[in-house]
Order: sequence, then structure tokens, then C-alpha cells
Amino acid sequence: GWHSARMDSQLSPVAMACCTQDDSSKEAEAANNSSKPKYSIWEEEPISAFSSAVSGASWLHKVTSNVGEEGGEPLEERPEAVVDDGAATYRGQWRGRLMHGYGILIRKNGQRHVGSFCEGQAHGWGIFIGANGNTYDGQWQKDLAHGYGRYVHMDGSTFEGEWNQDEKTGWGVESFPDGARYSGSFLRGCKHGPGFYKAGCGAVFEGQFRDDRMDGDGIYKFNDGRIYSGQWQKGRMHGTGSMSWPNGTRYEGGYCDDAKHGEGTIRWPDGQVYRGHWQNGQLHGSGVMVDSKGNVSPREWHNGRERDAAALRARLRRIHRDEQSNSHRRCFSSPCLGWRRRRMEASV
Repeated sequence: GWHSARMDSQLSPVAMACCTQDDSSKEAEAANNSSKPKYSIWEEEPISAFSSAVSGASWLHKVTSNVGEEGGEPLEERPEAVVDDGAATYRGQWRGRLMHGYGILIRKNGQRHVGSFCEGQAHGWGIFIGANGNTYDGQWQKDLAHGYGRYVHMDGSTFEGEWNQDEKTGWGVESFPDGARYSGSFLRGCKHGPGFYKAGCGAVFEGQFRDDRMDGDGIYKFNDGRIYSGQWQKGRMHGTGSMSWPNGTRYEGGYCDDAKHGEGTIRWPDGQVYRGHWQNGQLHGSGVMVDSKGNVSPREWHNGRERDAAALRARLRRIHRDEQSNSHRRCFSSPCLGWRRRRMEASV
């Protein structure tokens, strides 16, 4: 139905080629499909279909599905009935005393579900609309979002991808009202594994995530033109990495909690190089300065200060100032990552 058509439109050329059948196979399939039952409601877009259904349009009599009929009582279509001890009404197909087949469930609290039911629970494909306007359009298993589906939150945030027992798990795409967008792996509702994130401020990160934070190896492109490539821990530059500036300046070495720390080397566009020890973003300890002609001079620092090193301190001051205002702490915090474990309302 509509889902197959939508999914087919997203296939890559290679996938389309793999799925292409020869003419004889298509003719055989067409002949086979001609005898299959038609589900008229699913030929529409899901939201419009739901709107038609809940407004009282009679479509259930057109459904000739044999879903769930094998090995049991036949499905029976009945008029609207009160269910769940008066908490909801249901109109659709039944098997014995249980909702089974296609139907519409409307709760007194405003929640609505239209789609497939199995033994009294949402199971198969269905559309859920919460009392506050949140919607889920996708696959269900025993009253839980499970499989492939699209969730739209009332604030405009969306997620489309794989679900496992009401949690985002697998591959998916998450978008936010401020323009932020993530495509990648999820685990138990969190960004987890490889992914690509573009923040609302324009910064971009590609790499590993863990529990909704940058963690592991990754490349971060700041909106001021700087690029960091290296290790991350709990959303911060931590480990070994390199930072390059638009003017050609480049640092390679250790980082700890977003600051240069440990052994590191910084190179300037004019050919000067400094190799030495850093602590909390400041030069600290022994190092050597190599000028553009290759002359080497030992240096000794303490918390970023050295005698007769005013020129070098001035050049380093700008780098340190940039790191004190690292935009990734702002770009990758609320609201960009504010929608972390948001789950839809209790399902039917």
C-alpha cells in the first residue's frame, strides 16, 4: 500500500536495480495480485485516511482482509462498541471478544488509533494521534511502536526510522525546529554509534556517539572555520587530536576536557613550530621553539607564562581565547539535543 510506495521511492539506484523484475515476473505478480483483497483506506495518505475514518466515513465494509483468520474464528465486523471499561470506543473487526483486524479506537482522553489490531492490541501497521497532537505513523507490536515508523512531536521535532519496543533503536533521522538534524544510529532512545549531526548554529560533527553525546573518534567543524579531528569523551575533546585554524595554524597533540593537555605541537603559517608540554590549555613545563630558519631555542613555562616571551604569548593568547569559547558546547546542547529520550504518550 502507501508504505510500500513511499519506501520504494527512497531506494537507491542499486537497490532499484536489484529489485527490478523481468516482464514475465511482473505479469505473474499482477495476475496474482488481482485476486488479492483490497484495503481501500491504505491507498490514501495515512493522516487523510485517519481523518476520513474518524469522521464517520464507512470504509470497513470494503475491507475483505483475511488477517488473523487462519486457524481460528472468522473476523466479524461490528458497529461501534465501548471497550476498556468505558475508557474508549472501537469500531472495526473482531475475533470473538477481542479487537482483531482493522479498526478505529478512540479514547476519552483524546488519543486515537487507526490500523491493525491483534488479540486486543495494536499490532501491525497503524496511526496513533495523542491528545496533545503527537503522532506516530508506523509499525506496532503488542501496543508498542516496533519496526519502522515516523514520530512527530507537537514542538515540530521528528524522528523517522527503526523502533524497538517504543524506543528509537537502529538507524534513523531526527530533525529539530531550530534546523538541527541527525542521521545515524540509535540505541534505547539515544544517539549511539556512528552518526552525522548538523547543529542549528551551523556546526557539523561526524563520528561516534554514545548516550546522546559525542564519544569516540570524530570530526567537528566549528562555525568559525576551525576543524577538530580526534578523540571525544562525553561530548568534549578528550584524548589525541588535531585542531586547524582558517589562517593555517595547526595544533597536534593531547586534549583533556576541551583543552590542550600533555605533549603537543603547534605550527604557524610562517614556519615557526613549538613543541612542548601543555596543561589545561596553557603552556606548562619544558618545550622548544623552532623558527622558520630551523633555529632551536629551549623554553620553560609555568601556567602559560615565560620571561621574554611576550610575542609568543600574544600568538597563543588568541588560540586560548578561541578554545574558551568553544561553540560545540552551545551548539550541541539544548535545544539541539534537548529532545533526547522523549517518548510518545502511552500508546493504546
